[in-house]
This record gives sequence, structure tokens and C-alpha cells, in this order.
Amino acid sequence: MLCLDKNRDETLHFLSQVRAGLEAAASQFINRSRRRKAQHSPPASVGNYWDLSCVHEISPAVALMLAAEYERLHDHTGWRSSAIDVHKWDIDVFSLLEEIG
Repeated sequence: MLCLDKNRDETLHFLSQVRAGLEAAASQFINRSRRRKAQHSPPASVGNYWDLSCVHEISPAVALMLAAEYERLHDHTGWRSSAIDVHKWDIDVFSLLEEIG
């Protein structure tokens, strides 16, 4: 459950992990992009992944905060992430995140 009212400490810990992981991914992405341009090699994938299939509830506020972290990464690097295993996600969690973008 990702909710600041019902599960504050774990939610804040999760969001902190996401931010740190995305910052590391951004650094890797930028370094790989520079090397790829110099070597003319194909793009490499970024290896950060958070399994959202175990999330059964997410509040709109947390969904917005999560989307904002990914948008911030995109704004700084140009990298756009992909959702993985969405068929395993709770339909309400998926729908809310999809609505937010």
C-alpha cells in the first residue's frame, strides 16, 4: 500500500528508493549515451526496476509523486522509462498511474 495517510513510513522509504535509483539511472544513461555517441554503438537499457505488481493500493498523491520523479528524470536526461509486467499490476493502480501519465 502506497499511501501517506495509511502507510507513511514505508511509502516515503519507497519514494526515497525510487528517487535514488532514478538518479543513479540518469547518471548511467548519460554516461552510456556519451560512450555510445563516441563509439557509434546501439543504446543500452537502464537496469532500474521497481516491481509494482505487489502494490494493491496507491493514493492519488503518491501516484502523482511517483510520476513526477519519472518526469523529472525525463526532463533532465531525455530518457523515457517503460512499464514492465503491467499485466501483473492491480488494475486500479495501473489505471491511476496511466491517468496521471
